[in-house]
Amino acid sequence: MSYPERLEKIKILENTWQSAVNQSEMYSLIMQHFYSPLPEGKKVKKAIVIGYDGCTCEMLGYLDKVDRGAVKYLVSNGGHGVFSYAGGMPYPEPIIQETSTAPGWCSMLTSNLAPNSGVYENGTTKEVEPKTLLIKLVEDGAASSSAFYVSWEGHFTEDGATYLKEKSYIAEKGIKSVFACAEDDDGTRANVLGDINSEVCSDFIFCILEYTDHFGHEVDYLPEKPKYMQAFLSAEQTGMDIVDAIENRPTFDEEDWLILVTSDHGGYKCGHGGPTLEERITFIISNKKIETQLDVLKNLDFMDNTLETALPQTCVYGILEKHFKAPLPEGKKKKKAIVLGYDGLRTDMLLHLDKVERGAAKKFIENGGHAIFTYAGGTPYPQPIAHETDTGPGWGAMLTGLQSKESTIYYNNAVKQVEPRSSILAFVEDKLVDRSAFYVSWGGHFSAEESTYRLEKEYAEEKGINANYIRAENDDGTLENALKDVSNPDCSDYIFTIFEYPDILGHGYGFSLDIEKYTDSLILSEKAGIALVDAIESRPTYDEEDWLILVTPDHGGIGRAHSGPTLEERITFIVSNREI
Repeated sequence: MSYPERLEKIKILENTWQSAVNQSEMYSLIMQHFYSPLPEGKKVKKAIVIGYDGCTCEMLGYLDKVDRGAVKYLVSNGGHGVFSYAGGMPYPEPIIQETSTAPGWCSMLTSNLAPNSGVYENGTTKEVEPKTLLIKLVEDGAASSSAFYVSWEGHFTEDGATYLKEKSYIAEKGIKSVFACAEDDDGTRANVLGDINSEVCSDFIFCILEYTDHFGHEVDYLPEKPKYMQAFLSAEQTGMDIVDAIENRPTFDEEDWLILVTSDHGGYKCGHGGPTLEERITFIISNKKIETQLDVLKNLDFMDNTLETALPQTCVYGILEKHFKAPLPEGKKKKKAIVLGYDGLRTDMLLHLDKVERGAAKKFIENGGHAIFTYAGGTPYPQPIAHETDTGPGWGAMLTGLQSKESTIYYNNAVKQVEPRSSILAFVEDKLVDRSAFYVSWGGHFSAEESTYRLEKEYAEEKGINANYIRAENDDGTLENALKDVSNPDCSDYIFTIFEYPDILGHGYGFSLDIEKYTDSLILSEKAGIALVDAIESRPTYDEEDWLILVTPDHGGIGRAHSGPTLEERITFIVSNREI
């Protein structure tokens, strides 16, 4: 029987192996758990990952041989499961990192694939950044403590271990996180049970059992091999011991636990690291519903494209340029355009437009406008990002029409030279418009010494070019400046505004659909946006003007941050008053 046929016999998983999710989605599932509201009667969030190192996915087809086990228990008691994949890219695309221990677990702990984490194979010590969940959850205050229990020395004990620098960082900063390496799986089990049985156990636990990988290397990663089968049964039994301990905690009824069981890779013959299905198809089992951001975004049924056909956010420049170069429609005398930038607004927040009384995006979506998926980070999912999903690179891509490699805007506060020009300058110099304006409140755009468009602003002022770069103290000031402009009979032909509400409240409270303050940021942004749309449509000369209005963010966010490769951070959107 072929391996695909073996996988298709597994009936407990809710997707197919062909639609497997990237194992890095583990990061998002855990973040989503910690940043969702506590259910009624619960007082604290807890989560544990029970890792079966080197457990091939096909072993899930042999749960009938398991007397007691974590996976068997979870799926038999309302749990959920999905196929996932190692190697960084879905089959049959070439892998971009080895299907090995270090890259696999690192993808889950950081959400980053090897080109961004640096962990292509075992024996590579990663930098502190990108931080793992073990640090991030505690530093951000989502968890009070974390623990990492293993027996393989390649994680954080021996020379070349993956998390050596992170372990040192934790000690240096006094972060409440335990990294403990036992002699064997029995020792790992004892460490985990000791933590769970303590009165105040760690809020986030990541443990890895080596049974299946150890015997896979010895005899082959096949269920027909008695030693490998026994290794799976041992992993399941130890996993169940851990689940039992959690459910027997005196405070269990007051705790909101997420329990995940997964594998870092499979194996072929007596090894792994390669691209075969046996090595790269893994699994995620959970006590809770598994809803990835891919699932959530598919609910946006008004989008004109799909996530698979999302456009790079650089397309904003081209859309604007095309508008200004196109002939005037009959009865129109002047081209105009405005971009309403909602900094840090996640795309899934469009699902909350019902909470908005009146808003720019809401108006267009409900009244014949158009919307498309776009992406930040320079590359489409699931490829590694080419630059950070941050403010500087995001708006830079839209304003220059170039990704960071050409624009040099790789990060916030990167100082761009005058060339390549932003549309604020280029459209005036190239005589597409008579006057442009850039209204913001964040100093990193053009006000600080190290700001992206400072040199461009100085050039425009020196040359007397009618491109205006105006910074206010806050979003109220940005709105006031933009309203004053659009209310002027001779307003700027091209206006780019950026409102910081979502980014500020996301960093303060969390970038999540479930967080009220972040939802408030959508309402505030939409209120500002519709105020400008109303002012535009109230212009005495509006019927003679050909207006293009775009609403778009620069990036999303996850937890209380952004810059990484998750769908929550990198999928953006454009909503327009006309076809894009």
